[in-house]
Amino acid sequence: MLQRDSQVKEFPESFQQTCRNAGAEFPFHLVITFEERVFADVCEFIGIEVETKGSIHRVFVINVDTPDSIDGAKAGAEAAFHLCSRLEQAAVAEWGTWIPEQLAEINREREKAQQPPYLHAMFVV
Repeated sequence: MLQRDSQVKEFPESFQQTCRNAGAEFPFHLVITFEERVFADVCEFIGIEVETKGSIHRVFVINVDTPDSIDGAKAGAEAAFHLCSRLEQAAVAEWGTWIPEQLAEINREREKAQQPPYLHAMFVV
């Protein structure tokens, strides 16, 4: 997987640095992570940003837990694509109520299929 990654990007990217380089406004409305530890780190970072910069808009963080393997990455990518396809149905301005409703529905579907739910959090940054 490292060999594939080296062909996709020139150097490691830092989520935190990307956000800091964006200036005053937080550059994302949606962040998808693929590991619970990364989800927690992103939520912690955004929480600190909210405390230091104040609030501007909503940011949703969703975790699609994905095993670290080729097959896991493929399944995680398909799950993220399915999730984004559903989220694309609403305008960003409507996400405040729409995303929690959609995630509740998706997590009910995942529970029926005996799959773990997607972790999610919402911040106003």
